[in-house]
Amino acid sequence: MALMNSNSRNFVRLLGAAVVLCAPAILWVGCKGNSSPGPANQLSGTTLPALHAWPAATNLLAANPLTDAAWRKAPWVSLSLPLNDSRPVPPTRAAIMYDPKHLYVAFICSTTDDATRAPSDDTAELWLDTSAAGDGREFLSVIVNRQGSAAVTWYRTDLAPQPNEDGSPNFLHPFRILSNYKVPGLQVKAAPGLVDGAPVWTATLDIPMFDLPTPLQSTPKPGASWRANLIRTNIVTTASRRAILQSNFAPVQAGAQSVAPYRMAELFLDSTPTFPPVAANQPRP
Repeated sequence: MALMNSNSRNFVRLLGAAVVLCAPAILWVGCKGNSSPGPANQLSGTTLPALHAWPAATNLLAANPLTDAAWRKAPWVSLSLPLNDSRPVPPTRAAIMYDPKHLYVAFICSTTDDATRAPSDDTAELWLDTSAAGDGREFLSVIVNRQGSAAVTWYRTDLAPQPNEDGSPNFLHPFRILSNYKVPGLQVKAAPGLVDGAPVWTATLDIPMFDLPTPLQSTPKPGASWRANLIRTNIVTTASRRAILQSNFAPVQAGAQSVAPYRMAELFLDSTPTFPPVAANQPRP
C-alpha cells in the first residue's frame, strides 16, 4: 500500500496534461511531443457515456479487485480508444464504488509483464470534477503506476473550458495547475495478478472526499452526480520509436483530458445496482 508521495513527479508529467507541471501559476497547457497519429479534431457532438458507482458495504482498499466478493458487486466497464487514435491498446477494466465519505476506484490492466519497463510507462488515471458547478473550472487527476505510487494534480480556471470552433480541444486555455497536490488520507494499492493465466496489474484508489480541495469537497450519497473519466496511458518504446497509447472510458483526444474537462462522463451515484454484477475478470453482456 502506498500513500500519495512526492516521488511521483517522474510520471505525472507524462500524462494528462502532457506538460511538465510545476508551481501554482497560470500555465498554458499543451500536448507537444504526443506521438499519437490522426487529426486533432474532437467533435463536440460525440456522445458521452455515463458512469455508475454503487454503494460499498465496507472499505474496499484492501479488497482484491480480481477475487474479492465486494468488488464483484461493482459496475465494471471497459476502456476504449481515444477520439484521435485507432492503434490497439492493452485491455483495461475499471469500476467505482462509494460510501458516505470515500470514493473507491479499481483498475484491472492487462500487461506484457515486462520487468524492464519503467513504472511510469504504464499508469491508470482518475479524472474527477465534484464541484458544485461541475463545469470544468475545478477538477483534479489522480494518476497511479503499477508500483502504487500516486500523484494528484489540481486544475483551476476562471472560465469553463470550451472546444475550438472545429470541435478540437483548446490547448491555449489558461489553467492554474497545482501539481503533486497533497490529499491527506488518499491511499492507493497496486499489485500484480493473473486473469486466465495472463498477467495483469491492479490498482485500487481510496479517495477521501472531505480531504479534497475545498471546491471539490462533496458528500457521496445516492442521487448525487459528478463528472469523471477513467484513463490508462501506456508508453511503448522500441528501437525506432516511442509510442504513447491511451484508452479511456469517455472518449477524449489522447493527452487532452487536462484541457477538455467537458469530455468527462457524468458519474451517477446509484442507490442500488442498475444491472446484475459480474466478476471483475469476466465480460459484461
